[in-house]
Amino acid sequence: MKLGLKIVLSLTLVAATLSPTFAKPLVGSSCQSLGAGLTIKQTTYLCTKVGSKLLWQQFATYPAGTEFNADEFIAGIAAPNRGCGNNTDEASLLNIRMSCKNGIWTIIGIKQNVAKSPSSAGPLKTTDPLKILGNSIAVKSREQFLTELANASKSSPNIIFKVDPKLDPKLLKLIRNDTILSAQFWADLRPLDKSMIVYAAPTDDFQFFIDQMKPTLTEQGLEGGWLDFKFQTALKEPGFYGGGAPAFDKDGNPVFMMYAPNNMNPGNGMFLKTTSHEYVHVVQRYLDSGNMGLLFNWEKEGQADFIGASFAGRQNVKAFAALWSQLILFLGEQSTIKDILNWNSDQFIQWFKDREITGDPAAKGGGDVAIENYIVGAMAEQWLYGTYGYKKVNQLVINLNDALSACGNGDIARNTGCPAARNKAFFDAFGINLSDFYPKVAPFIVSEIAWAKKNQYLYPTDLTLIK
Repeated sequence: MKLGLKIVLSLTLVAATLSPTFAKPLVGSSCQSLGAGLTIKQTTYLCTKVGSKLLWQQFATYPAGTEFNADEFIAGIAAPNRGCGNNTDEASLLNIRMSCKNGIWTIIGIKQNVAKSPSSAGPLKTTDPLKILGNSIAVKSREQFLTELANASKSSPNIIFKVDPKLDPKLLKLIRNDTILSAQFWADLRPLDKSMIVYAAPTDDFQFFIDQMKPTLTEQGLEGGWLDFKFQTALKEPGFYGGGAPAFDKDGNPVFMMYAPNNMNPGNGMFLKTTSHEYVHVVQRYLDSGNMGLLFNWEKEGQADFIGASFAGRQNVKAFAALWSQLILFLGEQSTIKDILNWNSDQFIQWFKDREITGDPAAKGGGDVAIENYIVGAMAEQWLYGTYGYKKVNQLVINLNDALSACGNGDIARNTGCPAARNKAFFDAFGINLSDFYPKVAPFIVSEIAWAKKNQYLYPTDLTLIK
């Protein structure tokens, strides 16, 4: 059985480091072949027909004896209730075990079956943000974001879009709109008159980036061969999507790229958050003299992911809740820490302590940033924004620029004064030390995970369906 969309990587170049953002067959995102399936870390996805669309759905546990419609699966394969040859034959389809009985494929064992709709539990009818998001800090962080967005500059930013003519206009519109809106959102920190170049192309024409963008980048922007790696991935994975912020071009302009298959579902929140995610890195680098190694990895990627999710779910609180729960549970599917979604506060406190050091990419063999830094970091940023507000959170990024001489690339083996310098930057922003921050944010993260587990099926994962 041919598999559909496979696990993919979206890499963001940070100075000399590669920071991976992972993507999977997202429930509710478009797929290619009816009945195609894929299992990732014990979670199985099936390409199913929802209305007139083919969408990835996640398997749910059903009792033995559940009946299936053979038409739900692609033609030419053994499937429940389809005809078969010899009564001694056995077959399996994903987690469905079948035997041939009286000329019909009959289920003999089942752990999982056809997709359970994420909306099957029934969406909450309330529009009360507190009832939807579950706690006041989450509500406050969203209110803070919406206030900043409403007060953003309306002036036109200095952005040059270099677009592959093969890119679907609907995707270009999403990328263009979110880039401009992000620039306006951050105008107080990164002036709108500062130039920037954005490249965009469909995944199946990734050659566009090799021809158009690669020759313009500095050695730093190409370090590690990240762009060629992405190119090879795009050749093998038609569903590959994401972005990248490879520092600067040879003229000193910040550059970032966006790519997706032309059949990308415009309601896929994991894609929708990417443009604004990448723009955060542009701002971080601008504020910190081009050196993102000053930032904690959980801060660097967490800030980008929280802001990205906030942009993607800006239409209403239910859209944000739908994406936010997906993102949190995505951590459990992609993390190498198998039980991280069951951690207690003490375990998260230790996790933060262990990551006070960014590390030297050259010494660490590539400097890839783990998925936990994105998602645990996003929850930490949500707490910081909801507790202290945008000005203080952004001030931390500004303060860290003062730690440049002490921190360098963040490797304390070489820069022994970095921990103290970073703690000072944190204290000057919030009035508390890092050691006091960890016990405060850890219980919040535990509660957010519990909320996500409870709310994961309340809303459609296609954000365009949420009113």
